[in-house]
Amino acid sequence: DFTGTEYFAIDPSSTAENAVYSASKVSGVRLKSEQNAVENSYDPEDHIAFANSASTELIFQNAVSLFAFTIDGEGITEVRISSNAAGEYLAGVFEYDYAKKSSSITSEQSLSVSVKGNFENGKTYYAAVLPCNFSKGLSIDTFKNGEVGKKKSSSKAFNLSRNRIVDLGTVSYEATETKTSSHDFHS
Repeated sequence: DFTGTEYFAIDPSSTAENAVYSASKVSGVRLKSEQNAVENSYDPEDHIAFANSASTELIFQNAVSLFAFTIDGEGITEVRISSNAAGEYLAGVFEYDYAKKSSSITSEQSLSVSVKGNFENGKTYYAAVLPCNFSKGLSIDTFKNGEVGKKKSSSKAFNLSRNRIVDLGTVSYEATETKTSSHDFHS
């Protein structure tokens, strides 16, 4: 049963362990920078939505956006998406303003979000991120057996608003080139 005259709700509730409500804002909500890979979906612990109501009817609105990517290859264990500019954070502890439908990072800022797991070739995965203006674009790193592959990067600026899905296309692991040389030392 509901008691009171105004209600706030956060889904999933685990992101709001330290949440504080004031006026039309909730602060202390945490979007993790490390998320679990879920085939054809997102980590349910990181898709954050809020509801505010003066009745018992709660209508949730997404606070985050999603990056979609499709795996091309075998053995990939992590995909990291990063902003190319300082101060353009994708995850951390944030405040959400219901009236403005906007969020702002307050602490534990992260310029990247990593999705980790056993990825399957040809399957699509999603990373939850906070809305952000990417003034210098973004980069994608893939990992296989703990080794980072060749970086995929774009310097094209774009604005990612709340409640959007951006398809990053296919990501694959390509080993970085290592240069070796030999030299004979003389005594």
